[in-house]
Amino acid sequence: MRSTLELLKQCPEGLCAYVLIDNSAYDGEWLAARAENAARASPPLVSALTRSGLPLILLRGQLEDEEAAAVAPLLMEWQDTPAGMEVLRRLDALPRGRCAQSILYCAEAVESVAERLRQRMSIALMGDDYLLRYFDTRILHELAPCLTPEQAASFSSFAALWHYRYRDDEWTTLPVAVGPGREMLPLELDDAQREAFLRIGSADRIEAAIGGFLDDNPLDQITPGERYRWICTRQQEAMGQGIVEHVGQVSYCLQVFDSFS
Repeated sequence: MRSTLELLKQCPEGLCAYVLIDNSAYDGEWLAARAENAARASPPLVSALTRSGLPLILLRGQLEDEEAAAVAPLLMEWQDTPAGMEVLRRLDALPRGRCAQSILYCAEAVESVAERLRQRMSIALMGDDYLLRYFDTRILHELAPCLTPEQAASFSSFAALWHYRYRDDEWTTLPVAVGPGREMLPLELDDAQREAFLRIGSADRIEAAIGGFLDDNPLDQITPGERYRWICTRQQEAMGQGIVEHVGQVSYCLQVFDSFS
């Protein structure tokens, strides 16, 4: 399994290594647990990253706004310095299994990379623009197969490589087109793509629903990646039987459990 340090140090000469973090998976819990009248304070992860002195940009809102900083994506330029190694130790100490970290190699400065990432946070659906939470790497992983080769090239055109931490904390690499892609932003999906896009996250929603029905959930005995693959297989079986609605697919999974009891 590749380590975070290994990936960061593999950044090609002439490029910069950037860490993209979905902070809702970390400081979001701190914000939710705060007392209503608690004194204002910088979110823990944001505070630690800010102290490092490494370039840090919030992609939505201002770092000084504690509520925005606790739930918005963060972009940091990583440097192989004592401060950079301390940041790495802080990142490696974060709770596992959150699907909330990416590493990108880019030739552009941090402000430019941040703007590129902001441009990709919008997707056109049914005539309106919606927030695309690709910094949640569960969404990023399922987004890629929904796109045409041209759209995929456009989405990743500014990055030489894009790694992301996925289920079971394994690092996965987003397919990146060879050569710069033509910018096609915001992404606009046709009807078939839209149907596939709207299914993104359905396995996680099914898993959450199953957990609400079962006190002794068999899925708790396996890893997050194994749970995801098990549910995806059951979804395909259910769809093969014409069961396409969420409630029906949850029921199908519960029936599979019953058949083994």
